[in-house]
Amino acid sequence: MAESTSLNSPSLQQRTPLSPNGYGSLTVTPGGTTKVDERYRPSQVSHAFLLKKEADVEAQHPASPSGSTLRVQAAITVSLAANVALAIVKIYAAFTSGSLAVLSSLVDSILDLTSQALFWYSDKRMHTPSVQYPAGRRRLEPIAVIISATLMGMAAIEVIQQSVEALVKGFNGHQRELKISAFTMIVLLVAIVIKLVLWYLCAKIASHSPSADALAQDHRNDVFSNTVAVAAAFAAHWHSSLWYFDSVGAIVISVYIAVSWLTTGKEQVERLVGLQADQEFIDEIRLLGDVHHPMMRTDIVRAYHFGNNYLVEMEVILPEDMCVKDAHDISLSLQDKVEELDNVERAFVHVDYLERNYDEHKDPTLRRTDSP
Repeated sequence: MAESTSLNSPSLQQRTPLSPNGYGSLTVTPGGTTKVDERYRPSQVSHAFLLKKEADVEAQHPASPSGSTLRVQAAITVSLAANVALAIVKIYAAFTSGSLAVLSSLVDSILDLTSQALFWYSDKRMHTPSVQYPAGRRRLEPIAVIISATLMGMAAIEVIQQSVEALVKGFNGHQRELKISAFTMIVLLVAIVIKLVLWYLCAKIASHSPSADALAQDHRNDVFSNTVAVAAAFAAHWHSSLWYFDSVGAIVISVYIAVSWLTTGKEQVERLVGLQADQEFIDEIRLLGDVHHPMMRTDIVRAYHFGNNYLVEMEVILPEDMCVKDAHDISLSLQDKVEELDNVERAFVHVDYLERNYDEHKDPTLRRTDSP
């Protein structure tokens, strides 16, 4: 017979009564200091987290997602408008100058438009409820990032191929003729300034959305690509012996963009597959369970990515003689508390009456403890 741990043990019966805020052994003194019963504080959990959670519960003002959603939507709209304007003038600059470095910058801008169209579509769809998607459509966002990363990588490889061909022809005496005008330089310099501002604005809200993070990366890439394009095109135009700077600059820009987007795409793929949450987050969830009710003990916590946010599974232990109504209400209130966290997509709380040393899932890999 499987070993079990009873809830009638003295250590569990000695817990403090449930406080009005529902945290049991977590209380606030009149002076505003949070006091925690050290017997129930996991050694790996930071005291800063306790303070934060207590403040959130006392204030009962969880972070509103509507504000961050509006900022993300505004960032997408402004970035789209800026990229449309820059792409139009870059088309003229690229074809009149004949510069591969400017062409690579143009390709980057055009693909930025494609990416932002995907982000706009995914953002609109994932905030539109549908009975066909009971768990929501938030995973459309990382899918859009992966598609964008693929397109960026393919375009970068094409520009690299053209640049290598130009280098081979140039060293064989067939050098490309460049016509770098003042207009071309002004376009690229203005693009650098605009992209710097957009990079700063999108980076401030990058933690709220993969789309905002991808936009920040887009703008950062554009700052780099436009800067290299200006330097390479100017050097190649300034002295004929430096003709190869243009092709080399295009290759540098394309390699940087390809590697940058490859990293982003890999990260989003891991999150879609279901990458496990970091240990600190798992400890935080376990703490919420441990201090939720004096008669409840947390057994197993699983947390893994469900797109950008986490899906949390908890197995908790309550007395076997507790009525179904009380067990349901206690576990449901814990579920609500976990789902209030900004980075939790959905939480499931399973109630048991003893610990089990065997797997209750079809897939044995799902039997995980808090250790990675």
